[in-house]
Amino acid sequence: MPKTKFQEIIFTIMMVFMMVYFMICYNIALNVGGMTNQVFLDAFHELVIMGPVAFILDFFIIGHLAKKKAFQIVDLENDHPFHLVIAISVVSIILMCPCMSFAATLLFKNAGS
Repeated sequence: MPKTKFQEIIFTIMMVFMMVYFMICYNIALNVGGMTNQVFLDAFHELVIMGPVAFILDFFIIGHLAKKKAFQIVDLENDHPFHLVIAISVVSIILMCPCMSFAATLLFKNAGS
């Protein structure tokens, strides 16, 4: 877990890049009917748009909510510290997926037309 604000920013950038990039690859593969090398290249075009959206959501809103909720779920005195990491990750996923789907719907609703 990051200890300083700088570490938190770098950690968030890495997590957002990986999460958003692979979800974009998955969505493109579903649209074109399979995984090809072109899918990985096409994903970078959408990553430029969705990456900053995901970073802003995660760093300023979802990350704080996920930590707050995880500390309510996990008892640090009785549970292993790794349970806190898992709880933060799960809550973050539960909150980020609908937010990113909504953002993508707003940004790309007329992209195929």
